[in-house]
Amino acid sequence: FKGIGDCIVTTVKSQGLLGLYTGWSVTVAGAFVYRAGQLGCFKQIQDLNPYKNDKGILGGASSFVSVTMARTVVMPFNYPFDTVRRRMMLQSEKPKEDRLYKGSFDCFAKVLKKEGLAGDRK
Repeated sequence: FKGIGDCIVTTVKSQGLLGLYTGWSVTVAGAFVYRAGQLGCFKQIQDLNPYKNDKGILGGASSFVSVTMARTVVMPFNYPFDTVRRRMMLQSEKPKEDRLYKGSFDCFAKVLKKEGLAGDRK
């Protein structure tokens, strides 16, 4: 592609308007899992944080550590969604008859069957 405009025009010409949304559903699902998990974990960790009400440097630093811990805990649950999203997007340029995956669930099932549980972490 020669730029974002060329990418959009080429995609719409070859795949139609829906071609712009390949992998969209799994992106939304992954974002939901990631954000909901991160916020939930952060709340739980902050409830245990003795410095959560501190308005100074210590309170800010402890909140930063809390959100970093929450993100680290949730990240492994988000990897399968990223794997499926990437694979769906990588095949989107191919003609429909040459595509390996029919959709997000099909992609997840085939990766799981062929590569096992570790396949969704690539």
